[in-house]
Amino acid sequence: MKILLLQAPWGSIYGSYASAARVGNCYPPLGLCYISSVLKKEGHVTKIIDAELEGKNIGDILNEIEVFRPDLIGFTSTTPLFAATLEIASKIKEKMDVLVVVGGPHVTVMPDDIVKPDRPFDFAVYGEGEITMRELVNSIVDGKGKYDDIPGLIFKCRNGEVKKNQSRCHIEDINGIPMPDREALMLEKYVWSVPGKGVERFTTLMTERGCPFNCTFCSTHTVFGKKVRYREVDSIVSEIEHLVNDLNIRHIAFIDDTLTLNKDRVIDMCQKIINKRLDFTWEGWTRANTINDELVEIMAKAGFRRVSFGIESGSPAILKGIKKGIKLEDVVNGFKIMKKYGIETRGSVMIGHPNETSKTANETLRFIRGLHDCDQIYINITTPYPGTELYRQVINGEGGLVLLERDFSKYKRYGNAVIKVNDLSPKDLIGLQRKGFMMFYFTPRRIWYNFKRAGLKAFIKNAIAFTKSVILK
Repeated sequence: MKILLLQAPWGSIYGSYASAARVGNCYPPLGLCYISSVLKKEGHVTKIIDAELEGKNIGDILNEIEVFRPDLIGFTSTTPLFAATLEIASKIKEKMDVLVVVGGPHVTVMPDDIVKPDRPFDFAVYGEGEITMRELVNSIVDGKGKYDDIPGLIFKCRNGEVKKNQSRCHIEDINGIPMPDREALMLEKYVWSVPGKGVERFTTLMTERGCPFNCTFCSTHTVFGKKVRYREVDSIVSEIEHLVNDLNIRHIAFIDDTLTLNKDRVIDMCQKIINKRLDFTWEGWTRANTINDELVEIMAKAGFRRVSFGIESGSPAILKGIKKGIKLEDVVNGFKIMKKYGIETRGSVMIGHPNETSKTANETLRFIRGLHDCDQIYINITTPYPGTELYRQVINGEGGLVLLERDFSKYKRYGNAVIKVNDLSPKDLIGLQRKGFMMFYFTPRRIWYNFKRAGLKAFIKNAIAFTKSVILK
């Protein structure tokens, strides 16, 4: 069976900040790569289209489909990308008779709102998709059309009725999932600006699934659960060897929710990387209170070059309210440790939390501006995505929140606001975001740092994108 796996173009979800987003957010669609590897192992033929990276519009996608002639087309979708996914799927159905399935975070958090009689989706996969997709494809191949016994599947019956099967348990042993099929991507197009190295070929890698924390704005637990399931260190290192030696990948972004959650495991991985003398650099996201000197020192020796911390707010009261579980001093200390070992540092905050006011929002902007050990910052406008406690709070009007928009295509964290909160209107939130970026980046130290670390060519490219996204909007 031939299966086309497709990620719709996502640039529009960043609104006026699309220019800057395209510079630093072209991550490979790892979920589709996992699905592809599982299906290929079963003997099926797959193709992946990353429409944003490949610069493909709906016409280009339809042409690709005409050439490939798939039996099934599979989409992955986040909440803000769902409208674009729906549009493309509808155009496909208008042009040809082909089965269409959709999965991804949005389907998992809103499973009852996906497959409808007037929509183009024949199937939807909610929860972790590898096993469900394998069973679905094999059931299509056997031609009997019986899908009732596939957990995690929603499907349209021949009479138009929609059925939702029971949910599927999380995959307990994630070591059994085949290595992602990155060879199906245009690998040469995925490049990343790396400190001290310039622009390098890169990819992403996941070593764990699940998050034990309770942040009110996050829906990760809905997809992957709260229990953390780890891959074996030897399996991770083998995958890195394949990436570096066989695919010529020079930089890897670890996309675990909390990379340093298990310190001993990371130390073990680093030591094995060092012993094998693997020539690559890497980065990841983690929490500022899950690191120490011993850990960061060996990470740096193993090629770790950049960290991203979730700061979320510069107000202690707001941090407590969103259940972040860190203190401002943890953030300051975390950045200090990272810089001690030469690691480039990034942080992210949000403006518009429950109980946010102009006073607490400006506390956040002043706090991040004063983080001398933080090199780069992401400032998001709080957006209540389904599946989060925040979404429930805004629906109930808690913390001064008022929801102004229910069209998920407008749930953009940059240059747009779908809420107001206390004395902060959408216009205020957008203005604070721009103000924050300019306060942070328009300092002599950061201008010089970003020039020095990127080199002239990358600095000019980044500066143009920043100007288009922040200053001219």
